[in-house]
Amino acid sequence: MKAKIILFRKSLKLVWESAPGWATVNILISVLQSFLPLILVYLIRILIDDITRAASSGDEITSANIIWMIAAVVIVYFLDEVSSDLGNLVRQKQSVKLEGYMYGLLHSKAVRLDLINFEHPGYFDILSRATAEAPWRPNSILDNIISMFRGFLSLVLMTALIVTLHWGLALLLLAVNVPGIWLRLHYADILYNFKREQIMPLNKSNPLEDLSEAIRYFHQKTGIRISYEYLLLKDFNDTLKDARQFAEFCKISPCKINLIEYNVVADSPFKRSDPDRTRAFKEFLESRNLVVNLRKSRGADIDAACGQLAGKTI
Repeated sequence: MKAKIILFRKSLKLVWESAPGWATVNILISVLQSFLPLILVYLIRILIDDITRAASSGDEITSANIIWMIAAVVIVYFLDEVSSDLGNLVRQKQSVKLEGYMYGLLHSKAVRLDLINFEHPGYFDILSRATAEAPWRPNSILDNIISMFRGFLSLVLMTALIVTLHWGLALLLLAVNVPGIWLRLHYADILYNFKREQIMPLNKSNPLEDLSEAIRYFHQKTGIRISYEYLLLKDFNDTLKDARQFAEFCKISPCKINLIEYNVVADSPFKRSDPDRTRAFKEFLESRNLVVNLRKSRGADIDAACGQLAGKTI
């Protein structure tokens, strides 16, 4: 555990050294994004109360106070949308800075080594993994920390807001969320494997841990790049969180990825991923310096696409 904490601190230090300005802006925007949704909820609550009072007292609904409150709701909503887009832009700029900084570090260390090191398979494998993972992994750690902090801050602020309604509701909110957060952190690997087993029963006898070791061994012995076929299923494995987990797994060796569009089959619980999600999934993997191809579906209009004929009976 101590070694992990040391590596964790080094990762954050690298992110800060690569772009202290962008890192500061990223943190500030993330904190702002934690407050804006709650401010929006609070303003909507006040707006509803004002409208209710105006309606019950017989006053004009379009009073000045209500109009100003509606304007405030619109402004906060607009700021929330702008901060979200601005946050994405800042993270992209920060990633570019970090990538250049890490490649510079790797180059400066590599040129000082004796050439005999590059003929050693073990060292070359470490260098290959460092080249693939170093430009993005520290930033991924920072993003996860910021997301966790935002979630915690939002939970605290939401609890404070609900206390104004009834303290019992606030306790209920904490009682529901805190154990769930702990379980999600503690059993993240178990949940991921359970999800994989829903579509891959083979995972029970061939878990990802064993598969990753086999891939590393295969690549070390043959030098052949691994190909992955990833079937995108709507609301099951097509989120950015899924893309991040898949990207981390793919870093164990050089690889190429084929994203496959799901062809809908009658009586199947799965659906095809939306085009926007598919594009976002692909772009995220590409931002992690992975080679990605999207295999377009053909013949689905006549039930002749891949996987559909097998589900038909005559």
